[in-house]
Amino acid sequence: MKIIKLLLLLVIIIVIIPSCKKGDNDPFLSLRSRKARITGNWELITGTTIYTFNDTTESVTYYENKVDVVYSTTDAGTIASGTYSYTEKWNINKDYTFKIIQNFFDYRKEISGYWSFYNKDKNLELKNKEAIIFRIFSEKIIYITSGVNNSEYAYSGTYCPDFLFFIDKLTNKEIIVKYEGTSIFPYSSESGKGTMTFKQGKD
Repeated sequence: MKIIKLLLLLVIIIVIIPSCKKGDNDPFLSLRSRKARITGNWELITGTTIYTFNDTTESVTYYENKVDVVYSTTDAGTIASGTYSYTEKWNINKDYTFKIIQNFFDYRKEISGYWSFYNKDKNLELKNKEAIIFRIFSEKIIYITSGVNNSEYAYSGTYCPDFLFFIDKLTNKEIIVKYEGTSIFPYSSESGKGTMTFKQGKD
């Protein structure tokens, strides 16, 4: 009887444990649900993004509340570069609302809306809850420089823009997200990809 119970327990572990691991670098086993792990206040620690429009490329590196930006073209190479102050925080709430706050050197951007996990998608080779979607309801740009008008945008219904991030790693204290995509138009094209690492922080 004990042997049967042990075998049954082993089968349950074999079935359940793989379902706990979604991202490539997720912990092998977590006692907290995926929603419980992702909700909280997150601070950007490091990251790299590359955005290309036609033959111009913007390369961005995030580190220690700063950002290095390099602009280059296929023919001329580097055409401009600079280092600026920058912070980014994600507040992901249990009620499926979110707020992203980006502090640039001369303005602050606030993005809010609703979030959800992405369902399993064979075309994107995604498991269930392996990606997160942010659906934007409002955007605010608040300029630090005096004399510059602030901007505010509101969206509703099916006109809400959304962004999808692949969750490469999700633990109680760390999230690593990735994104990649390309748009091709009749006379131009653009593409972007990036990886960002967030740590649990405070409000």
